[in-house]
Amino acid sequence: MASLRGIYIVFSLALLLGLSACELKSKTTLYMERGLQFLDNTRELKAELATGVTATELGVIFDDKQQTTNLIIKLECPVDTAFFSNKILRLRGATKVKRKWKQENWELPLKAAQHKEHCYIFTPLKSKNAIIDSLWISLADANGAVLTPNEILASRVYTKQE
Repeated sequence: MASLRGIYIVFSLALLLGLSACELKSKTTLYMERGLQFLDNTRELKAELATGVTATELGVIFDDKQQTTNLIIKLECPVDTAFFSNKILRLRGATKVKRKWKQENWELPLKAAQHKEHCYIFTPLKSKNAIIDSLWISLADANGAVLTPNEILASRVYTKQE
């Protein structure tokens, strides 16, 4: 009986160590590794975010496990991810509610990442509205100086899972 208990303890510890060694990837990481390929909630951009930085696609990922909504902008590679430290993503959203336009503004810190051959900037996004009819995007430095030559427009961006 004692040897069975010892085997159970050793097996349990091995299982626990094995599970902790396996890092489960977030939904956001999985979509980024695949180049947003299977993400339904995307919009094509093809616009200059800053000098030498071109935004190609925008996506919103709903991660139920982590209870987050992430706004992701795919960039043309190669991009120096260090360029995005101390940068702010400015968003202006307009939504039509009962014949009136409601506006939301965000200034969000962002992270830059490269997964395989894909480059991204991303940030958590919280919105009062499930759909943003028009979303204007620009990049600013820590002092507030705008780096985007012309605001980038994305239409019909879903910010909540239906």
